[in-house]
Amino acid sequence: MLRGRMLVAQAKIQQLFLKQGLNMKSPLFVFLLMQVSLGFSQERRLSVIGEAEVTEVANQAQFTFVVTKSGRDLRTAFVEGQTYLSTIYIDLQSIGLDSTAIRQSKVRVDEKDLTWFTSKKKEAVLRTTVIINNLDLLEGVLEILGKYEIEDLSGIDFTLKDQKALKQKAYVAALEDARRNAAAITQSSGLTLGEIQRIEEEAGLPSNSFLAEEMAYRLRQQAYRVSFFPEQISLSKKLKVTFAIN
Repeated sequence: MLRGRMLVAQAKIQQLFLKQGLNMKSPLFVFLLMQVSLGFSQERRLSVIGEAEVTEVANQAQFTFVVTKSGRDLRTAFVEGQTYLSTIYIDLQSIGLDSTAIRQSKVRVDEKDLTWFTSKKKEAVLRTTVIINNLDLLEGVLEILGKYEIEDLSGIDFTLKDQKALKQKAYVAALEDARRNAAAITQSSGLTLGEIQRIEEEAGLPSNSFLAEEMAYRLRQQAYRVSFFPEQISLSKKLKVTFAIN
């Protein structure tokens, strides 16, 4: 922005010299161009901090779990694991969970002695990721999983389907806060706030996690029913904004 204004000023000097028939290689011409460049490089600036925090209700949850099955060979172990998972998937879909929300993300195969008198057997470890776009189903999903022999049930990550909208909202709010801060300074100093010259930003998105493994265990033991899950996603944005001042 400043460079553009400087080039316009230099062009006007060139036009003036051409109109007057003056030598544009003269020391005077060079001196005037240098003065214009120096004047713009010394233009006054003001840097302020703008901060904002915005909050939205979470509309998505995600977690993973593992099913482990063994057999005399890889195929047997894998098929048994897939069969067991199919039963779980059918139960999950019976309460309204979409089939696209269930993803088998990883399969690992190990060879191990299961007991002292058996030969080595293959063990298939199947990890599944579940993404829930309707949080009303979350309690029912955990109840179902609590009935099965699953392992490594991770914490639940509560997120937003579209985080870009929240980031944009936080950015605009922080920018408005910076502009208010800059306006307060310039008004009290008798100055005029100019254009934005630079924006530097940093932001962090907190992780809202819930101990799904413990909850599923307690549901399986019928100790209590889930009645609350964290549903707020907050995003903080901090901007350093540099304005031109006149």
